[in-house]
Amino acid sequence: MTQSLQSAFQARGSGASIYSLTLNTVVNARDLLFNRLTPYVVGGGGVYSRHIELDNYAGTTTCAPSLGFCGVYGSPANRTRTQNVSGWDLGGGLRWRLSSFWVVAEARYNAASTRYKVTSFVPIVVGLSW
Repeated sequence: MTQSLQSAFQARGSGASIYSLTLNTVVNARDLLFNRLTPYVVGGGGVYSRHIELDNYAGTTTCAPSLGFCGVYGSPANRTRTQNVSGWDLGGGLRWRLSSFWVVAEARYNAASTRYKVTSFVPIVVGLSW
């Protein structure tokens, strides 16, 4: 959560997280560059769980329906909102073969159908596989 949004809510701390469980299809291109480079496209859908927390929050006139916080709630407390929704993802990547393992780089757009507004993010993953 951005510092400006946390300040608007007059919260002492905040956080947000999202978890997903998706089923995807991968389409590979032919191995390029002497059978060492493999570009691919990946896409699918699944379930997303978004969790937002405001610490020491009593409520203000700031309203953010897409986050689930509007109005005054009483004495300051840690307040949370969790949504479990469906969504989809689409992206692509490259695998580069080095002897017995692969170096992988991937970016994938994710969109979760949360209330009032779609929650979207693009994780970029770099790693090894064998």
